[in-house]
Amino acid sequence: LSSVPISMALIVGVALCLAVLHGLEAIVWALGYVHLGAVSSQSDAMLYSLDSMTSRGGSGLVLEERWRMMGAAEASDGMLLFGISTAFIFAVMARIWKKSWQVGP
Repeated sequence: LSSVPISMALIVGVALCLAVLHGLEAIVWALGYVHLGAVSSQSDAMLYSLDSMTSRGGSGLVLEERWRMMGAAEASDGMLLFGISTAFIFAVMARIWKKSWQVGP
């Protein structure tokens, strides 16, 4: 059994787990927006949350004025966590690469 497919499966598995965790984080933010009354509906809250987290900003949705700083906080949080996730995937890949080049037990 080749180590390349196993390595690829491990990297894909890590990436999928991180995507699920980012999705759960977006859900928590969206629930917060709905609970605070910052957005009128759950679907708008989820769209706004994903849009803010990815720093895309193209949904056209706007939070109630007193909650706008919360949206900016989510955007900075999302950028930070995507950066950390990228570093984590890189660390996993580096470890796999290092192990594949080791000679002996």
